[in-house]
Amino acid sequence: MATPEELSGLIVVGRVSKKQKSEIAAECRDGELPEFIIGGGMGGSLAAFKDRCLIVKKGLLTSFMASATGGGRAGHFAYTDIVSIEYNSGLLTGALEIHTPAHNAAQSGGLWRMARRKDDSRSPWELPNVLPLDKPDYEKARPYIQRMREMIAQAKRQQGAPAPETDSPDLASQLERLAALKEQGVLSAEEFEAAKRKLIS
Repeated sequence: MATPEELSGLIVVGRVSKKQKSEIAAECRDGELPEFIIGGGMGGSLAAFKDRCLIVKKGLLTSFMASATGGGRAGHFAYTDIVSIEYNSGLLTGALEIHTPAHNAAQSGGLWRMARRKDDSRSPWELPNVLPLDKPDYEKARPYIQRMREMIAQAKRQQGAPAPETDSPDLASQLERLAALKEQGVLSAEEFEAAKRKLIS
């Protein structure tokens, strides 16, 4: 199990509460740390591991919004089970959705619902597979979300399953994204060169 202090340097976007850090740390296997953490502030946090991701909604305000006052909610998603990752947004706010056979777009209402109503079980505040994430934070998190899509595709290849839906940007955009991941330390120099050669070929 990791310690909450070890996680601070892994937060790439947004804020992660102490309770969310503690929950993520408790979910780490021996000697394991997440690849990165995306903080959605009071909406929760997403921790991406090598083989799975975790959405944690824990803390006084977060758990209240998730209808679990005093408790919390943690959704676990194996990469081999993820069908797609989708972001739905308005002018400033939005929600990042992890779709699996058990948690699909229809369950989250298709269009995200930032309003928190007692009769709305499809609110992004309540769903375990949805992280409310402001649009500016999403823009900063894009390279990491793309990295997660790549890890999902790799997990599916290893399992022999079809890869999830991904963006298909042009070569220049893909190279820029790879360079950004290298600069942020997500990819090593060797991994960057190998990925670049694969793209160009």
